[in-house]
Amino acid sequence: LEQDTFMAGLICWSLLLALCTRFQLGTGYVPLSWVVFPVAARAIIQLIGASPLHNRRASGTGFVIMHLICLLIPTLLTWTILHVLVHFFAPIIGRSGSELPPDAFIGAIIAVGLSILTWMSVSLVHLDPHWRHTRNFLLAVFLISLVAATQSTIYKHERPKRLFLQHVQRKWFERENVDIGSGNGAVAVSLTKTDAGIWTNPLDPLRLEPLRPLDKRFADAEYVACEGVVCGFPWYFPIHEMVNGQWYLPAEPPTESTSQSPLTVNIVREELTVGAQDGDLRRRLYFEVRGTDHMAVYVDATQGPLANWSFAIEAPDWRPRLSGHARRDHHFVFFGSGNPFGSDAELREEREWDFWLEIERERELRVSIAAHYFWPKLSRAMQEIWDALPDWITPIAWHSLHYNFKL
Repeated sequence: LEQDTFMAGLICWSLLLALCTRFQLGTGYVPLSWVVFPVAARAIIQLIGASPLHNRRASGTGFVIMHLICLLIPTLLTWTILHVLVHFFAPIIGRSGSELPPDAFIGAIIAVGLSILTWMSVSLVHLDPHWRHTRNFLLAVFLISLVAATQSTIYKHERPKRLFLQHVQRKWFERENVDIGSGNGAVAVSLTKTDAGIWTNPLDPLRLEPLRPLDKRFADAEYVACEGVVCGFPWYFPIHEMVNGQWYLPAEPPTESTSQSPLTVNIVREELTVGAQDGDLRRRLYFEVRGTDHMAVYVDATQGPLANWSFAIEAPDWRPRLSGHARRDHHFVFFGSGNPFGSDAELREEREWDFWLEIERERELRVSIAAHYFWPKLSRAMQEIWDALPDWITPIAWHSLHYNFKL
């Protein structure tokens, strides 16, 4: 049985080596080491008559020691690769959002790695006449590890919970003339709704649950459903698909933090154009945006792509990212400017951003524009939240203005 188990592991490594050779993969030296060293070790052991499988006088302990020594080099090679993988993925997975549990992902890597490392040594268990003792020992190690993992503290200062906090003021606008694409001229809009609050985005699957017992404001946080372009919020990065669940803490508008270089959006005019390829009528809307040094535009694409825009020579790409995936539901354009050697006054100067968007004449254009403020200081409501957070949280806080338009 020991020899059959050993041959099964050898066949698995041989197949993996064949695949690496077929596709000319540089990592083929790893399965090669797992084939060469065990086979050479068995040949040497049988040659000197140290195998208890062929020589009853041979010592089982000596066989095990020689077998493990020959597995030392491939084990070190494989362990080095697994060590690099864990150190590479651990910080990335910790910031991957709430859709992928980081503990499960890292645990899966370690489990697969340990399984690979024991492929060629697990056969030695069958040499033990009292194999039940070995089984009980391994079961005890598993249970102790399970209890230690479930009873330990999830968050510490060394492994903090990451939290995005944005003090947001949102406004919704709609065009006053209902007849879309009626002709050239200015576009008048009216304010239909406004709100303000602290938008909270936890970057792990536990979301706000660890914070609810600590602060009443988090316990009373309002869950906000995803609605509108990029869920109706001013994302600094286009990662709304990675974070499932967002909460809103009611607060006054962050006026003291956004009063310098406030966001203003003017729709200067609307023109009717003709498509160069299909000859269809299109609407081209010209925007004048004035605001801070970091701004973003989010354009809804659920009903189809834009016909054209001023950000690039070609029209925006609407194809799926990968074969079989859904099409993109929005276009994201980020505006950033600054001078690292400038004074505070220069950093807070008003920025100008002019662009146009072109869409089919009969379609409604839904676009959101956001401005992000990282200076001069936190708002009073944000500072109160910041001071109440425990030391095992690493928060990132800033302020945003977010304007939504239906045109």
